Amino acid sequence: MTSRRPRRGGEGGEPDGDAAVLGRVIFFSDAVFAIAITLLALDLRLPDAKGHSDADLMRALGDLLPQVAAFALSFAVIAAFWIGHMRTFRAVVRTSPAFVAIDLVFLAFIAALPFPTSVVAREGSLTSAAVFYATFVLVTACLSTLLWVYAARIGRLTGPWVTPEVARYVTYRAATTPVVFALSIPVALVLGPSLAEVTWVLLFPIQALIASRFREERAMEPAARSNGRRARRGQG
Repeated sequence: MTSRRPRRGGEGGEPDGDAAVLGRVIFFSDAVFAIAITLLALDLRLPDAKGHSDADLMRALGDLLPQVAAFALSFAVIAAFWIGHMRTFRAVVRTSPAFVAIDLVFLAFIAALPFPTSVVAREGSLTSAAVFYATFVLVTACLSTLLWVYAARIGRLTGPWVTPEVARYVTYRAATTPVVFALSIPVALVLGPSLAEVTWVLLFPIQALIASRFREERAMEPAARSNGRRARRGQG
């Protein structure tokens, strides 16, 4: 992962106080994300084969598929959280104690995500395993959304380039994760864990749809402003 460099200020190119603290928070956060993904990979181990033939190896690899699927899912989830985290810190120009505290609690859940991943990898056919994983990601997603909402609306920590349209887009995109995983809990309880896992995968096309809609709106803004100016001139 590429570290995000904080904006620098002050004399002589040295970072000012806000930038220095912001830089430390960013570097620490990126390290936690990297470690969490590494821990996911460490859980991929070939089960003990009953023999040493090609057929025994293929059976062992087949038994590993649930763990590979859980790894792929959690890798994508952590990547989505990292992208959201990156968006938040691109917009932030200063920190506050409350903002750092929210970030640390969020990172604690990111670091612990390999545990529910291992649960769903081993017991994915159980409803309780799916509910446990969905609940854990739901809490993590709520913290991620809270981090952005605090920065953009409560703490006013973002730069002037964060327009209301941009803030609304990032909020909608961040909110899709808790909504999807919250909905998957009753799906798991009523329809079973397999359909809940399908619900989790829907997160990514939904976020892509929101992103494409935002790009379309941004593309239409210059034309709308131009049409508005022509209409005002016509009325004059």
